[in-house]
Amino acid sequence: MRQEGKGKIQHKPSIQKGDIVKLYNHPRVFNPNIPTGLLNKVFFELILYFCRRGQENLRDLKVSDFDILTDDSEKRNPNCSALLQRPKDEFDEDGNSWFQNKPLGKNTLGDMMTSISKAASLSKVYSNHCIRATCITLLNEAGFEGRHIITISGHRSEESIKSYCRDTTNKQKREMSKFVSEFTTVTETQSENLTVEFDNSVTEDELVLSASQTDEIIDEIVQGEVELQPLSDITNIPNTNNR
Repeated sequence: MRQEGKGKIQHKPSIQKGDIVKLYNHPRVFNPNIPTGLLNKVFFELILYFCRRGQENLRDLKVSDFDILTDDSEKRNPNCSALLQRPKDEFDEDGNSWFQNKPLGKNTLGDMMTSISKAASLSKVYSNHCIRATCITLLNEAGFEGRHIITISGHRSEESIKSYCRDTTNKQKREMSKFVSEFTTVTETQSENLTVEFDNSVTEDELVLSASQTDEIIDEIVQGEVELQPLSDITNIPNTNNR
C-alpha cells in the first residue's frame, strides 16, 4: 500500500542533542573500558556514521567487512567472525577477549537503542531507527544538500527525507534572517543612489482636455472622421478657444 501511495509512513524522530550528550557522558553506557559500554558505543556509531537502517544486516556484519586497526589489548573474541559479539558476564579489565564466541541475536540487536535509552535514562525511549534519523537530521542542519544525503542514507529520492527535516533550526532561521536583512540593506543603499529623470516636455495643463476639445473629438468620432491614434496625438489637438 505504501508503494501505491495509500499508506502513511511514520518516520522515527531523531535523538535530541541533550540525550546524545548524556549518552557520551554516562559512566557506563558508552564506557569503552567495559564490554557492554564498548558494544553500545560501537553499535550506536555504526548506525550513526554509516546511516544504516535499524536492523539492516547487523547480525551478518563481519570483521572482514571493515578495515579495523587493533592494538595489543584486542577485546574481541578471535574465534567469532561476527563484528557484534555477545559480551561476557564476567571479564578481566586488563585481559583479552571480553566477548563470547557468539554473535548478538537478532532480537537483542533489534532492541539495542531501546535498552540504551533506558540504561542512560534518556528523555524518551528511542528505537534503532532513531539513530539513522539523527544522522540525516545532523547532515541537513549542517547544510548538506538532500541529493548528497540520500547517497549514504539509501533513500530513493530527496522527497523521502523531507519528513526528517520537519523544521528549520534556530541557527538556520538566524542565518536566513541575516541574509534577508543584508539584501534589503543593499537594495536600500542602491535606491538612494538612483537618479530618476522625468520628461518635462509635456506640461500638466497639456494633459487635460478642455470642454471644447472633448466635444470636437466626440463629433469627429460620430462623423467617422477620426482614426484611432496614440494618446499623445489626441492631446496635441489645437485648443479651439485660442482661435
